[in-house]
Amino acid sequence: NRTPDDILMRDVLEDLAAKHPDRFMLSFTVDQVVPADDKNVNVAQPWKGHVGFVTKEMAKTSLFEAADGGICLMCGPPVMLEKACYPALHSLGHRDDNIFCF
Repeated sequence: NRTPDDILMRDVLEDLAAKHPDRFMLSFTVDQVVPADDKNVNVAQPWKGHVGFVTKEMAKTSLFEAADGGICLMCGPPVMLEKACYPALHSLGHRDDNIFCF
């Protein structure tokens, strides 16, 4: 997503994470956060997600450890998935059969 406002179904995903913290971990990454002086910014909820390129360090701090029965779900442009997400997940021990993208 380019900005936090672009995240589809964000409220549904956040609700699932809140209801099932032992089974569901959520981490958002966007390209940019709209400057605070923009009239459309929701200042009551400042952005707490990641900004910029996906890195191994980001994945390490945001994800659970690789384990049987765990899965990773991700979405984004194919080049981001191929060049950033998959390498970061693989470096942490996640296997292709437990990684799903859409």
